[in-house]
Amino acid sequence: MKNILKTTFKIWKKLGGRRNSSDLLFTQIELYRNRDKPFNHLYVENVNTPINWWSSIELNKEEDYIRKLAFKIHAIISHNAIYEHVFSILGWYFGKHHIK
Repeated sequence: MKNILKTTFKIWKKLGGRRNSSDLLFTQIELYRNRDKPFNHLYVENVNTPINWWSSIELNKEEDYIRKLAFKIHAIISHNAIYEHVFSILGWYFGKHHIK
């Protein structure tokens, strides 16, 4: 958990988070981790999505740091394009195009 928090606060700082918001974010993470209010809503597979679940959590608009962070994380599109490009080049190099 310590590494998760460390990484979270690095990301938060890069997003412009300040000390006060970091303290509140830490508290919200602890509440979420313990499934305490307001993070005790049920998540139903095949019904909820992470975005609609986070949208349903009741937080003050100026204090919804954990929700903002969750939205940023869920907006990340994972891809392996760079690896596919490298393997494509290696396949060409070691395949029939390679001159021996």
